[in-house]
Amino acid sequence: MRGLFRRRSGGAAPAAPAGVAATAGVVGVSAPVAPAGQRSRPGLMGSGLLVALPGTPSDAIAAVEAAMETFRPRQYPELPRLVPAGWRWVGADADRPAEVWVGADRDNTPVVVTVRPAERHTEVGFYPWGSGDDRLQSAGLTALLAKVPGAADAPSRVAPGGTIVLGPPPIPGDLLEGMLRAAGRAVTPSNVDVVGQMFVTQVKVKASQFIQNSATQASALAFLDRWALLRGGHLDVARGVLAELCAWDATVIPYTQDIPLRMRAIMLQVIDTPGTFWDDVT
Repeated sequence: MRGLFRRRSGGAAPAAPAGVAATAGVVGVSAPVAPAGQRSRPGLMGSGLLVALPGTPSDAIAAVEAAMETFRPRQYPELPRLVPAGWRWVGADADRPAEVWVGADRDNTPVVVTVRPAERHTEVGFYPWGSGDDRLQSAGLTALLAKVPGAADAPSRVAPGGTIVLGPPPIPGDLLEGMLRAAGRAVTPSNVDVVGQMFVTQVKVKASQFIQNSATQASALAFLDRWALLRGGHLDVARGVLAELCAWDATVIPYTQDIPLRMRAIMLQVIDTPGTFWDDVT
């Protein structure tokens, strides 16, 4: 990983090549075609288990994350076990959750966690990745519910599938500024640019690893070549990379949800390490 954190020389990015189209704040070119068997698939979730938990939505989320951390402590201090999800609701308006998160059960199966405040409780939905109602009785999910106070004996019901569509993970608009504040550094345009360049580099490398694991190294390199041509704000470029990764193979979508916060955590982990990009942050 050290090579990723070496200080980068300055200089303006080269101009985009002729014929490149601009959309949503990012200039780019056509993505490489995925090989057979790696076509994009929708991130539509299957059924879920809705559990009535006591307390507020924030209480419920804290309880679920604490339960997840009993299986796997945080890999990095700044990386929570439950992260905000990229999602779209296609169910009935009355059932729309207020928040959607992604974590993992005891067996490390991704679980989408929804939160909806009710009159005397919070309705928390557990949607394991996959299809079929048998997922709702899996050993991994059962173990997770056993660790959430009140969940094992709480009223519950099955929510139908086809109501939540997972998409690319969200990237907060103030992520770079927040990273500088967490590092105790000044929020200046030059500092934001240094941190933004490294954040985008990390996102590209991580995304290419997913593609190499799903397809081939050549496919990963093709995407890296394409992403090198993207122009726009740092966060816009990062969002574009993650959107293409999820379009490449929708089966990776739940595993991508922590990428923005994971890259943030990794970068903050090396604040005091000499010879990193932090040397260029005043």
